[in-house]
Amino acid sequence: MGMIYRVGVINREGQLIYSFQKNITYPEIEKTFSYPLDIQLKLSDKGKRVMVEFGERDGIKIGHAISAINGAPALGSRTSSGVPILDYLSEPQHYPLSIRFCRPRPTADEELTIYSLLYTMYAMSANLSPVEKDSGFEQIDGDNFKVNVFQTVTGIKFIVVSDLKQSMDVLFWKIYELYSDVLKDPLYKNNSQPIKNALFDNALQFAIEQFEKTGNVS
Repeated sequence: MGMIYRVGVINREGQLIYSFQKNITYPEIEKTFSYPLDIQLKLSDKGKRVMVEFGERDGIKIGHAISAINGAPALGSRTSSGVPILDYLSEPQHYPLSIRFCRPRPTADEELTIYSLLYTMYAMSANLSPVEKDSGFEQIDGDNFKVNVFQTVTGIKFIVVSDLKQSMDVLFWKIYELYSDVLKDPLYKNNSQPIKNALFDNALQFAIEQFEKTGNVS
């Protein structure tokens, strides 16, 4: 039926207290380059990888990261031999060479930033509404995916990243039900705590699988 890529739970203070991400394998693109490179590269904000900043070509997009050089996997922002990738690529004697690019998975820090921005955007959209006491946005559409948001009466926000095929109402209410069960756990004292509950993990993944196959959950 539909595909669910990511689920996040944000508390009233805007803190990410739970995150689920499907293990998706992103396609890689490998090309041979001569000197000088006709694409512009940069270090990511945290300096953990080298990314494309300008010069899309042959399926290589802005934001793609270098995953290998001449078949040897990159070690973050360094080559397999430990040399900074940007330094290595600045030396003409290393060319021609092949570079493999892929869309990087968000790091834990990047994930926190993404959810914080969504929390802020939700509040901003509510402020922009011409209707008094309106809530924030419920959906953001991309070309091939959508970001769905559901806020409970207590201010907890559930965020689901899915494909474009169907409504999330049924799944949201199931997530709400599972979250309510977490609150009954005497070890879970307040909603500022990260949710670390194997029963919640298993039940959520089962609900997602069921929803993807049938469009419904039991």
